[in-house]
Order: sequence, then structure tokens, then C-alpha cells
Amino acid sequence: MSTTTEELPTYTSDTELADAITKLANALAGRAASAAAQAGAEQLYRALATHPSAAVRRAAISRASLGLLRELARDPEVQNRRRVARSPWNLDLTLQQILATDRDGRVVQALIEATDPYAETVRTILAGPHRRAKLTLIATKNLRNELLELAARDADAQVARAARRALVARRTRQVASTRQVAVV
Repeated sequence: MSTTTEELPTYTSDTELADAITKLANALAGRAASAAAQAGAEQLYRALATHPSAAVRRAAISRASLGLLRELARDPEVQNRRRVARSPWNLDLTLQQILATDRDGRVVQALIEATDPYAETVRTILAGPHRRAKLTLIATKNLRNELLELAARDADAQVARAARRALVARRTRQVASTRQVAVV
């Protein structure tokens, strides 16, 4: 057995380290024929997701499992939470609920812009403090009448007014549609 001394690579930034670990995890995941390779890749992603550096944790988001994303949805760094909100996994109700209760409105806004939230998630957002998120829901999502009625009772006058306008517009369209059917 011969021994050779190979110099280990050094990384000048957390981003370089994260990229190297991600490449290694991707290589392991690519050989996922074995359960051991899958477990190894998951361990590497977990190491990324729990690293002290926000940049390293950010690298884990694009390939993290749903369980890890739920953890990363509580990341101390708002940019990481916003990235989780834009993840394809945001269709998960539990993940949506975590993101909908975020203390930073930009995270909630990113969730709304990236997906059509479940009714339960809409209720959570409407119960929260983020005016812009509520107004975006009312303006861009086809909310059920019950959700618009809930928003129409919001303590924020601007949110309540927008919801009432949306309800009136919907009822006007329904009446016009009914009249067209009766004429034909």
C-alpha cells in the first residue's frame, strides 16, 4: 500500500465551500441506486442546511428535502426564508403555514407570488400583520367568498375596503352573467 500526500483544497469563501459540498451531494444523489448513497447525500444537505453561514445554508435550499426545507423556513436569514418560499416544495401545507406566519412580510409576499396558497394558508395570512400580503391576495388570487368576507372585516381599513370592492365586483359579474343567460 503506497501512501501519497495530496493537498486538500482550500476554500476562500463560504459560497465556494457550499458549492463544493453541493457538487459532492449531487454526485452522491446521482448514484442513488443504493440507500447508502441517498443517505450520504441527505447527510451532506443536512450539514449545509445547519451550517452557521447563511450563504452555505442558502446552497442547501435548491436540493433540500421537504423536511429540511421546513427547517430552513425558520432560518434566521430573511433571504433564505424568501428562497424557501419560492421553492417548488411550497405546495406542502405545513411549509406554507410556516412561511405564512413569518415575521417578515417579504417572506409571506414571496410565498403568495410563487404559489396559489391553500385556503388554510390564506386564513393564516389574513389573520397576520402584513398589509401588503393581504392586499396582494385580494388583488391576485381568486379567493372564496368566505375568505373575502373575512378580509372585509379586517381591522386595517385599506384591506377591508379592497375586500369589499372585490366582493362587489364578483357579485356584479355574477348578476351580469345571470342576466346574459336569461336573455339567451
